[in-house]
Amino acid sequence: GDLPVTAVKYHDIATVCCESLNYPQTAQSTLTVMTKTMASKSSSSDEKNSDAESTPEQQLSTLLENVKPDTRHFPTDMLEQHQRAVRNTIKYIFGIGALILLAILRA
Repeated sequence: GDLPVTAVKYHDIATVCCESLNYPQTAQSTLTVMTKTMASKSSSSDEKNSDAESTPEQQLSTLLENVKPDTRHFPTDMLEQHQRAVRNTIKYIFGIGALILLAILRA
C-alpha cells in the first residue's frame, strides 16, 4: 500500500542526519525520513510491541545499522549538464529577444 504523506519535524531530520554520521555505511546512501501515522503504528502487533519496548533513538540506531549503500550510480557531470542547459537557454532567449527588437526597430 501507499504511505500517507505527513509532516516531518526539522528536529527529526536533523537527528537522523547527525546520527547517521556515526554509521559509515550511510555515507553512500539515500535516507528517507517519514513520520509514522497512527494507522501505520497500529498496523502490526509485532511492530507495536517492539516500538513500545524501544526508544526512538534505539529504533533509529537499529535502522541505521542495517543501511546499505545505494546500488544505483548517478552521472558525475550533472552540474556541468545543468550549466550547459542554462547557457543554451539564455542564448536562445536573448536570440529571440534580439529578433523581436530588430522587428520592432524596422517597423
